[in-house]
Amino acid sequence: MTKHFENAATILMAVAAVAVAAKYFSVDRSAIATRSRSKEVVVSSEPRWTKAAAVALPVASGKARLQVIEFVDVECPFCARYQATIDSIAQEFGTAIEIRIVNFPINGHRFAKSGAAALECADRQGAAQKMLRLVYANQDSIGFWPWTRFAAETAMKDTVSFKVCLSSIATRSAVDLASSTADSLDVQATPSVFVSDYRYNHAPSFERLARDIKTLIRGEKLK
Repeated sequence: MTKHFENAATILMAVAAVAVAAKYFSVDRSAIATRSRSKEVVVSSEPRWTKAAAVALPVASGKARLQVIEFVDVECPFCARYQATIDSIAQEFGTAIEIRIVNFPINGHRFAKSGAAALECADRQGAAQKMLRLVYANQDSIGFWPWTRFAAETAMKDTVSFKVCLSSIATRSAVDLASSTADSLDVQATPSVFVSDYRYNHAPSFERLARDIKTLIRGEKLK
C-alpha cells in the first residue's frame, strides 16, 4: 500500500514539475519578446522641448538651430558608453548642430547629484565637455576622487571658485531645476535624447541619429 502511495506521489510531483517548467518557459519567452519590442527606437514629436533647452548646458559646437539634447547622469555606465555616439555625431555635423546636456541624476546613484553640480560649475568656466568626458573615463574613481581633482585634471583655470561653486545654493538650485524639468518631460532613463522638437524612447544609434539629423537639416519632418 505504501509503495502505491509513493508511486502516486512521484507521478504527481513529476506532473507538477512539468507544469511549473512549462509556465516558467512560457513567461520567460513572453518577457524576452516584450523586452525585444521595447528596444525598438521610436521617435515622436515633443513640443515642450524648449523646457529642456532652457536648462541644458552646451558641450559641443556653436549656437545652431538644431539642438541635440542628452539627459545624463555622471554615474550612468550607459551614458559613458553612449558618449562615443555623441562624439561621432559632433564630428559628423560640426557647427550644423549644437549638442547640449541636461543633468538628470538618478536617486540610486550616490554621487550623481554632486557630479551634476560639478558639471554645472565646470560649465561656468566653459569646461563642461572636458569635465563630462573625464568623469566618464574615470567612473571607477567617482567617490574616491574629490570633484576638485576632476577639475584640476581638466586643467580648469580657477579651481578655487569651482570648489566654492560646488556648495553654493545657486548650483544646487540649478541641478534641482534640471532634474525636475526632466521629470516634467516624463524622461524615464539616462541617456535619453531629444533632437530639437523630437524625442526618442531609447537612445538611438549613430546611424539612426545621423539619418534623422540629415532629414531635419533638409527641413523635412521625422516619421
